[in-house]
Amino acid sequence: MLQKGEKERMIINASGNIIEQDGKFLLVQEGRKELRGKWNLPCGELDPGESIVACAVREGKEETGYELEVIAWVGQYQQLRWLIFGGHDLIVNVFHSKIVSGEKTVPSDLLDVAWFSFEEICEIAKRRELLHPYVLHAIATYREREENIPIDSMHFRIYPSGSEHS
Repeated sequence: MLQKGEKERMIINASGNIIEQDGKFLLVQEGRKELRGKWNLPCGELDPGESIVACAVREGKEETGYELEVIAWVGQYQQLRWLIFGGHDLIVNVFHSKIVSGEKTVPSDLLDVAWFSFEEICEIAKRRELLHPYVLHAIATYREREENIPIDSMHFRIYPSGSEHS
């Protein structure tokens, strides 16, 4: 139940990619005013009716220029009442993805797309230049696990609104 004066919150769902190549991780530098200069995983909000895996592939292409293949699920991260999104909750599913084709491009809404070692990302975090702490945590989780959850062992289904139960 909402308290007096409290606004109802939305939940914003997003998907992100950990892309590692030659021991370095691909990050994007945000260009939007409220996020400007912060480094993030290639990540974005789900479109209506889109699966979290399809979102990760689409956002990866839009933000880096690379066609991606999702390999494994790394984890789910939640930020409550994130002010950048108007006080709404943010839930991000993070995947390990690999580059299939394409070449690096920097879209107009980003400042840069660059590769960093884990140590460099730790330094970026110390300078408070990561968009969110989950970025470092997700990469650390990915590195520490012997194996993340293979995507082909997971079942992602989208059920239309009002569908009959079977």
